[in-house]
Amino acid sequence: MTSPNLIDATHNRNRNLPRGRSTAIWSADFPINQREVMRIELLREHGGRLTTDIRRWRIPMSGGNSTAKGISFDVRHLRAVTGLLDELLRHTRAEGLLPTDRVR
Repeated sequence: MTSPNLIDATHNRNRNLPRGRSTAIWSADFPINQREVMRIELLREHGGRLTTDIRRWRIPMSGGNSTAKGISFDVRHLRAVTGLLDELLRHTRAEGLLPTDRVR
């Protein structure tokens, strides 16, 4: 499995808000087609709240902004979400639904 490409988190990529409202602490992405990447970000929201954002992004040559396709949730739910994703991965492997075991 290849690791995702780490991206520069020096500016707020998720929202058109002032820098003080949301700060990307960690970001990574991987290509999903020629025009978009799937980006995962850990954000510190105004007031110290931590959120996880998983969203499709247009790559810079196509505009470089997020799409409405994605999900955002508080980090306290991260263990439950990753547990369900692990279960989904086991199920899809057992059913032979994954074409390969590597990330594109």
